[in-house]
Amino acid sequence: RLYQQVKDFTPEKHQIMESTRLFQVDVNQTRAETLNEIVKKATFVTLDKTELLRIYKGNIAKLQMTLPYDGDNLNVELIRSDLFTEDFSVITSDSKGQSVPVKTGVYFRGVLKNDMNSLVTLSVFENEAIGIISTDNGNIVINPIGNRGNGDITTDEKRNKRLEIIVLCLTNKHGYRDF
Repeated sequence: RLYQQVKDFTPEKHQIMESTRLFQVDVNQTRAETLNEIVKKATFVTLDKTELLRIYKGNIAKLQMTLPYDGDNLNVELIRSDLFTEDFSVITSDSKGQSVPVKTGVYFRGVLKNDMNSLVTLSVFENEAIGIISTDNGNIVINPIGNRGNGDITTDEKRNKRLEIIVLCLTNKHGYRDF
């Protein structure tokens, strides 16, 4: 169902469809040795900050991008997903009933090109991008390493992690239920 939604999606006149190389292979692979205690198989990439800001600030409705992984490129097709309503607000215990400013990201969902069983999410923020790619072969996590905002990302297959992390999403919104 998501695969067909992505394939059939046509941006409206005021929306933009973009193609990007947000991530580039990091030629400095010395970190791989340091992180080998945590991850067996990872591809280290750098985040193009100019592209990141263009996506974060733009009115991009559909995004096509390549993600370097394991000596190859994954072709990703994404459509924007608005997670928050216009009246979304955050009230904290210290804000005395008043809403506080919150910087949200730009969120995309989609698929790997020509893989009907895949699921891709990408969240873009002002200084970082995070995501998950799920295929029949396992999950690939796009995750910042080191200091947030430094542009370093690692993509690794969940099944190859030495430390197991379990995340449950118990939602039934829009007919999806993941757990």
